[in-house]
Amino acid sequence: FGGEVRLGGTSLQGRTVADLAGEIGVVFQDFEYQLFSSNCALEVAFGPENLGVPPEEVRRRVDRSLEICGLAGFDEREPSTLSGGEKQRLAIAAVLAMQPRILLLDEPTTDLDPRGRRDLHDLLHGLRASGCAVLVADAESERLARADRLLLLSGGRVAGSGPPAGLLTDVALLERCAVRPPEMVQVQHGLGLTPRLCGPEDCREILRAAGFRPAPGALPRLGERAAGGPDPAAAGTPEIFRLE
Repeated sequence: FGGEVRLGGTSLQGRTVADLAGEIGVVFQDFEYQLFSSNCALEVAFGPENLGVPPEEVRRRVDRSLEICGLAGFDEREPSTLSGGEKQRLAIAAVLAMQPRILLLDEPTTDLDPRGRRDLHDLLHGLRASGCAVLVADAESERLARADRLLLLSGGRVAGSGPPAGLLTDVALLERCAVRPPEMVQVQHGLGLTPRLCGPEDCREILRAAGFRPAPGALPRLGERAAGGPDPAAAGTPEIFRLE
């Protein structure tokens, strides 16, 4: 490996983890490994205490970090009793209490359900607005549309860089880099339209404006498939294998 990493224009070569602990916060992909204290307040206090922050300031940071992460009132809760999303927000709160300039998150939505993913990205969006630089490494493209800038990596190199509206609508580029395009972009691309980033409601209007209409009887057929009924399109298709 070769290269150089800089923070604010200064090379990090020779600097230790201890040197950077107050500047860069990291949330692991397996965030539960970061939790080890007997309650949430102690978990969040651990970082600033080790940086020598005065006790009164530590208390203020604990309260503020828990509040920012939607965990106000969780001071005495044991981390093991929290849900997956709450544990992840606790790991973020523990990092935020050290007031880092940069927050790094490694695939933060891997273990979360759709609501948890939405809540997490709302939280990250708020942190960015407060002046904290947020860097997310993720293979899921759907929630990254709110980012300021995306870097698309392939084979250890930067394959694309720019605002989400440009990169996340380039279906061919995303697929070459093994990144799944956003669902509404896939729909528009599959129908031969020039894709644009949007939600389901806006996508529906785009399809209507382009003259697309549901096929007759499509909704009942989809309902049968969702209920476990036979797929009409698969009638007469030989069964290859069955898994129970």
